[in-house]
Amino acid sequence: MSIRSIVYEVKNIWKRIQNKRFTPSEKIKFIFIVGIVCFVSYQYLSKETSYEDTSFGYKEYKEKEYEEKGYKAKEYEAKGYKAKEYEAKGYTPTLQQYPVVYVLDGDTYIVQIHGKKEKVRVLGIDTPEKSGGFRPAGCFGDEASLYAKHQLKNKKVSLIHPKGYSNTDKYGRLLRYVLVNGKDFGAHLISEGYAFSYKKFYHPRQQYYNMLEKNAQKQQKGMWSPINCQYLDGKRKERR
Repeated sequence: MSIRSIVYEVKNIWKRIQNKRFTPSEKIKFIFIVGIVCFVSYQYLSKETSYEDTSFGYKEYKEKEYEEKGYKAKEYEAKGYKAKEYEAKGYTPTLQQYPVVYVLDGDTYIVQIHGKKEKVRVLGIDTPEKSGGFRPAGCFGDEASLYAKHQLKNKKVSLIHPKGYSNTDKYGRLLRYVLVNGKDFGAHLISEGYAFSYKKFYHPRQQYYNMLEKNAQKQQKGMWSPINCQYLDGKRKERR
């Protein structure tokens, strides 16, 4: 049945509805046509949604797919993150390296970019709050802050901004993946148990970061060690 014939049938049935001459067979035909229209509309909207989901140009790997492709956490880190690999996944790499001026806490740093000091929030991670701030301190927050300071002392970092992602957060901080010596520093913090994978908002490396968090939990690294903290399965609330 062509689109023209469907339109013709709908017009005829509609005229009969208006004239109150609506036979049982025409009722069935009308329901059938409405069903076709709904199905086509659903397929079209699903296609549009899929396009929006993939607008980052990044293939979202699930944990099982990572394992099938051999992307174990340690193997992936050992390979590092080169510019070409980022481009292939839809990243816009900033090849310049910028000096870290100051580490505010585990996931927020002040970086000098083209002579201007900018606050950079590491994209996709969240470290516990350190003591002495506006928010209540979280278990292992001070350790995460001290570790970041030690790792970033006198270091330069590269900043990666995924295509289509917000440039800043609501506090005006730049949202970036941070690379140190070509390696994803946010992923490193998660792997060592100093940071959570940030799950509230989607970002291109979310599935991978979630996998790293699970591995850190299994190995009881950092804040996942019962000796250090008592976090509940990736949640920030501690057991009481």
